[in-house]
Amino acid sequence: MKRPDWRRVGATSQEVALTVGAVLGTVCLLFLVAGLVFHIKPLIVRSGSMEPTIATGALALSHTVPASDLAVGQIVSVKTLNGTRVTHRIVEIQPDGSRAMLTLKGDANGSVDQQVYDVGQAERVVFDVPYAGYVVAWTSGRTGVFLGGLLAGGLVLLALRSPSRRPGAGSGSGKSNALGAGVALVLVGTVLHGTTPAQDTGAYFNDDAGYTGVTAASYTVPAPPNTNCSVPLGGSSSSREVDLTWPANPSPLLSYDTTVSTITATTAVTDVSTNKELQVIYDPSTQGFPTNTIVTVTTRAHPVNVASWLSPPTTWKFMTAKNSSFPPTCQELVAPTLVVTAPTAVTELVATKRNTTQTLCGNKYIVCGTAIDDSSVSEVSFILQKGSQCWNGTTSSYGTDCATWQPTTNSSPWTNTNGSNNLVDNAYPGTGTYTLTVRATDGWGNVGTLVQTFTLI
Repeated sequence: MKRPDWRRVGATSQEVALTVGAVLGTVCLLFLVAGLVFHIKPLIVRSGSMEPTIATGALALSHTVPASDLAVGQIVSVKTLNGTRVTHRIVEIQPDGSRAMLTLKGDANGSVDQQVYDVGQAERVVFDVPYAGYVVAWTSGRTGVFLGGLLAGGLVLLALRSPSRRPGAGSGSGKSNALGAGVALVLVGTVLHGTTPAQDTGAYFNDDAGYTGVTAASYTVPAPPNTNCSVPLGGSSSSREVDLTWPANPSPLLSYDTTVSTITATTAVTDVSTNKELQVIYDPSTQGFPTNTIVTVTTRAHPVNVASWLSPPTTWKFMTAKNSSFPPTCQELVAPTLVVTAPTAVTELVATKRNTTQTLCGNKYIVCGTAIDDSSVSEVSFILQKGSQCWNGTTSSYGTDCATWQPTTNSSPWTNTNGSNNLVDNAYPGTGTYTLTVRATDGWGNVGTLVQTFTLI
């Protein structure tokens, strides 16, 4: 029986190993070139809201494209504010110059993402390989890199071994070993350094329990509306309460930061049915407690665990009572209602306008009217403008100061102050178009405004 030629078997095994190494090295090199030249990025899908299109554990290959090349129905991968990748399908695009606002939705999700993504470019998924992400994730770990390094190092040693000294071994074998050594080195470099590493991406389910975040430019944290203030029944001379209520935000979950001016108070936000209720509790019996004083409560919302991402502020006001035996009063939110009696908003001759104004307001006045409010009117003022210039309140000179409000008597009915017999001639010196702006402020700081335009010919 002929004995096996172990030297030939060993040489054949060496050639097979080097060929396998060459193939793997070439594949790694192709991936490297594709990543650098064509901006191909591998993504490991870690969760399942894109199932069944993309399964958990798949390896998705994506290509970076500008926002103008994106279309509804494509699957894209974008980054959130905290650096997490989300891979979902585009359901709506709102172009904005070279950028776009993307509304995304996971195929397995019942609703679209709560956030809208503002992008100039995005990674568009080209195709995916099921379960390949598990393999890439393992080989990218410490154990995988270690074993891959051992394999690549073994191929290098095999390629660099001296050529066989068997008869007939010539330069061809040396060239094959040299080629194998070169390709094996490519494999070593690629395995050990991971020139185009795969990135993790989440295909997140819409879940109120977590918050992924988006860029600040694309999502504004909603401020609680200032619509409902109430004083609960009961209370005592040592404990008074004001409750501020608004609809809860469904997603993302929000926390609230609150400050209270003027007085010392404790605050707490609780869930009441589908609403949020901010309770402000204070003790009016403490020495030196300010009575008949307006208190301002300011609240800003932010996503849970992202305290720096704040909503615009919302303010409420309430007034403490005259003493601790009485409850506080919630802010009145309605601005004063204004009526201008004169000048009337009709086109008239200069002389006629002067005469009708004096008849309606009195000989010394150029503007008059009424201001009505549920609480009290604290101030009424006006600006009389002709073209780009405004009346200075005394003479017939109109100047460029259109920021100074002229005073009135503030009562209702109100008139301008500084009345004189010739004032109407100064206020309406000649033909042209005039604009009268009147502003009224109540005791809570609510402001009502009325603009009236008329022409003198």
